[in-house]
Amino acid sequence: MMNGIIVIDKEPGFTSHDVVAKMRGICGQRKIGHTGTLDPMATGVLPVCLGSATKLCDMLAEHKETPDAGPLALSKGAVKCVLKSCGVSDSHVERFDGKYDDAFGADTALTTQNLVDPKHIQVCTPNVTIQVDPERSDLVETRIINGTKYILIQR
Repeated sequence: MMNGIIVIDKEPGFTSHDVVAKMRGICGQRKIGHTGTLDPMATGVLPVCLGSATKLCDMLAEHKETPDAGPLALSKGAVKCVLKSCGVSDSHVERFDGKYDDAFGADTALTTQNLVDPKHIQVCTPNVTIQVDPERSDLVETRIINGTKYILIQR
Protein backbone atom coordinates (compact mmCIF):
# COMPACT_ATOMS: atom_id res chain seq x y z
CA MET A 1 0.00 0.00 0.00
CA MET A 2 1.21 3.49 -0.82
CA ASN A 3 1.21 6.18 1.87
CA GLY A 4 1.55 9.89 1.24
CA ILE A 5 -0.01 12.92 -0.38
CA ILE A 6 -0.24 13.49 -4.11
CA VAL A 7 -1.17 16.97 -5.34
CA ILE A 8 -3.48 16.79 -8.36
CA ASP A 9 -4.08 19.72 -10.71
CA LYS A 10 -7.79 19.04 -11.28
CA GLU A 11 -9.20 19.84 -14.70
CA PRO A 12 -12.80 20.98 -15.27
CA GLY A 13 -15.37 18.25 -15.74
CA PHE A 14 -14.14 16.01 -12.91
CA THR A 15 -15.51 16.01 -9.38
CA SER A 16 -13.22 15.44 -6.41
CA HIS A 17 -14.83 12.01 -6.06
CA ASP A 18 -14.00 11.25 -9.73
CA VAL A 19 -10.34 12.07 -9.01
CA VAL A 20 -10.30 9.77 -5.95
CA ALA A 21 -11.97 6.97 -7.93
CA LYS A 22 -9.39 7.32 -10.72
CA MET A 23 -6.52 7.32 -8.18
CA ARG A 24 -7.92 4.14 -6.58
CA GLY A 25 -7.75 2.46 -9.97
CA ILE A 26 -4.25 3.76 -10.72
CA CYS A 27 -2.84 2.89 -7.29
CA GLY A 28 -4.79 -0.32 -6.82
CA GLN A 29 -5.85 0.53 -3.27
CA ARG A 30 -9.02 1.60 -1.49
CA LYS A 31 -7.65 3.80 1.31
CA ILE A 32 -7.58 7.13 -0.54
CA GLY A 33 -9.28 10.43 0.28
CA HIS A 34 -9.15 14.12 -0.60
CA THR A 35 -8.79 17.22 1.55
CA GLY A 36 -11.57 19.35 0.10
CA THR A 37 -14.37 19.23 -2.43
CA LEU A 38 -14.04 21.00 -5.77
CA ASP A 39 -17.13 21.19 -7.96
CA PRO A 40 -16.93 19.68 -11.46
CA MET A 41 -16.28 23.01 -13.20
CA ALA A 42 -13.60 24.13 -10.72
CA THR A 43 -9.95 23.77 -11.57
CA GLY A 44 -7.02 23.82 -9.20
CA VAL A 45 -5.04 21.95 -6.63
CA LEU A 46 -6.64 18.94 -4.96
CA PRO A 47 -4.41 17.16 -2.42
CA VAL A 48 -5.19 13.43 -2.44
CA CYS A 49 -4.12 11.39 0.60
CA LEU A 50 -3.12 7.74 0.30
CA GLY A 51 -2.95 5.07 3.01
CA SER A 52 -1.90 6.34 6.43
CA ALA A 53 -1.90 9.94 5.16
CA THR A 54 -5.71 9.81 5.12
CA LYS A 55 -5.31 10.81 8.79
CA LEU A 56 -4.88 14.34 7.42
CA CYS A 57 -8.30 14.07 5.73
CA ASP A 58 -9.77 12.93 9.05
CA MET A 59 -8.15 15.88 10.87
CA LEU A 60 -9.55 18.33 8.32
CA ALA A 61 -13.05 16.83 8.44
CA GLU A 62 -13.07 16.90 12.24
CA HIS A 63 -11.87 20.50 12.24
CA LYS A 64 -14.56 21.58 9.74
CA GLU A 65 -17.23 20.29 12.16
CA THR A 66 -15.99 22.64 14.91
CA PRO A 67 -18.25 25.70 14.92
CA ASP A 68 -16.46 29.02 14.42
CA ALA A 69 -13.09 27.34 14.12
CA GLY A 70 -10.33 29.27 12.41
CA PRO A 71 -8.04 27.60 9.92
CA LEU A 72 -6.59 24.28 11.04
CA ALA A 73 -2.98 24.71 12.13
CA LEU A 74 -0.65 21.73 12.24
CA SER A 75 2.28 21.77 14.63
CA LYS A 76 5.61 20.28 13.68
CA GLY A 77 4.82 17.40 16.06
CA ALA A 78 1.52 16.65 14.29
CA VAL A 79 3.24 16.60 10.89
CA LYS A 80 5.94 14.28 12.28
CA CYS A 81 3.24 11.91 13.59
CA VAL A 82 1.66 11.74 10.13
CA LEU A 83 5.07 11.11 8.55
CA LYS A 84 5.86 8.31 11.03
CA SER A 85 2.43 6.71 10.53
CA CYS A 86 3.12 6.72 6.78
CA GLY A 87 6.27 4.66 7.36
CA VAL A 88 8.80 7.45 6.82
CA SER A 89 12.14 6.39 8.29
CA ASP A 90 13.38 7.98 11.51
CA SER A 91 16.35 9.51 9.68
CA HIS A 92 14.02 11.24 7.20
CA VAL A 93 11.75 12.45 10.02
CA GLU A 94 14.81 13.90 11.78
CA ARG A 95 15.87 15.60 8.54
CA PHE A 96 12.33 17.01 8.20
CA ASP A 97 12.58 18.27 11.79
CA GLY A 98 15.71 20.32 11.01
CA LYS A 99 14.43 21.63 7.69
CA TYR A 100 11.11 22.61 9.28
CA ASP A 101 12.93 24.64 11.93
CA ASP A 102 15.09 26.31 9.26
CA ALA A 103 12.16 27.08 6.97
CA PHE A 104 9.41 28.04 9.43
CA GLY A 105 10.83 28.24 12.95
CA ALA A 106 10.48 25.59 15.66
CA ASP A 107 7.27 26.98 17.17
CA THR A 108 5.42 27.84 13.94
CA ALA A 109 2.26 25.91 13.10
CA LEU A 110 1.35 25.41 9.45
CA THR A 111 -2.12 26.52 8.42
CA THR A 112 -3.95 24.29 5.98
CA GLN A 113 -6.64 26.81 5.08
CA ASN A 114 -5.57 26.75 1.44
CA LEU A 115 -6.36 23.01 1.45
CA VAL A 116 -9.79 23.57 2.98
CA ASP A 117 -10.66 26.56 0.78
CA PRO A 118 -9.06 26.08 -2.64
CA LYS A 119 -10.27 29.49 -3.78
CA HIS A 120 -7.66 31.31 -1.72
CA ILE A 121 -4.04 30.84 -0.71
CA GLN A 122 -2.49 32.22 2.44
CA VAL A 123 1.18 32.54 3.33
CA CYS A 124 1.51 32.83 7.12
CA THR A 125 4.35 33.61 9.48
CA PRO A 126 3.99 34.27 13.21
CA ASN A 127 3.66 38.04 12.53
CA VAL A 128 2.29 38.42 8.99
CA THR A 129 -0.46 36.87 6.85
CA ILE A 130 -0.47 37.42 3.09
CA GLN A 131 -3.43 36.39 0.92
CA VAL A 132 -2.70 35.53 -2.70
CA ASP A 133 -5.03 34.96 -5.64
CA PRO A 134 -4.48 31.25 -6.51
CA GLU A 135 -4.22 32.18 -10.19
CA ARG A 136 -1.16 34.32 -9.31
CA SER A 137 0.61 32.07 -6.79
CA ASP A 138 3.55 32.07 -9.22
CA LEU A 139 4.35 35.59 -7.98
CA VAL A 140 5.28 34.36 -4.48
CA GLU A 141 8.54 32.63 -3.63
CA THR A 142 10.83 32.14 -0.67
CA ARG A 143 14.51 32.92 -0.77
CA ILE A 144 17.46 33.05 1.64
CA ILE A 145 19.52 36.20 1.13
CA ASN A 146 22.66 36.64 3.21
CA GLY A 147 21.39 34.00 5.65
CA THR A 148 17.99 35.66 6.18
CA LYS A 149 14.73 34.08 5.00
CA TYR A 150 12.48 36.26 2.84
CA ILE A 151 9.10 35.87 1.18
CA LEU A 152 9.34 37.63 -2.18
CA ILE A 153 6.28 38.92 -4.00
CA GLN A 154 6.72 40.06 -7.58
CA ARG A 155 4.61 42.89 -8.92
